Amino acid sequence: MERLFAACNVPENASDEQLAANATEFHAAVLQASKDPVVVKKLNDIGFEVVGGTPAEFSKFLDAELARWKGVVDAGGIKQSD
Repeated sequence: MERLFAACNVPENASDEQLAANATEFHAAVLQASKDPVVVKKLNDIGFEVVGGTPAEFSKFLDAELARWKGVVDAGGIKQSD
């Protein structure tokens, strides 16, 4: 898995605790940015809908989206192309 740009200062052999601390710091920064009206306007202008939440809520959202789009792909018989 490719590393997020936010983790660029985290060593490859980082402990679970270091990774969790980095993720917590990243989440706090993103949450703060999502409350900045200038940031929200810029993101809205390019088609994003800005919402805030916890990492657990985001994980739940991603799981639901993956299940939804898997159903679309399966129903449509869509196959991966090279």
